[in-house]
Amino acid sequence: MPLHIDFFLSEFSVAKIHVGDQVDVTLDAYGDTRVLQASVASIDTSPTDQAGILAYKTSIQFTSVDPNIATGMTANVTIHPTHI
Repeated sequence: MPLHIDFFLSEFSVAKIHVGDQVDVTLDAYGDTRVLQASVASIDTSPTDQAGILAYKTSIQFTSVDPNIATGMTANVTIHPTHI
């Protein structure tokens, strides 16, 4: 089963994305030249309080299994919205 990444987005950002949108992921451990593919798997419809700021939990799932990805690695994501 491919790993996933959970993170929180503001209402401004979450309004621009949809489940299925393509995502580029880089991991700090491997630098920004190794880009992994993922897609938006889910977006919460209700916000969560994150230190006094309402944000929407968003999950992305890697497209394929990569044995070099480990739980807890720092990830950077770029979401490519299909609808704006």
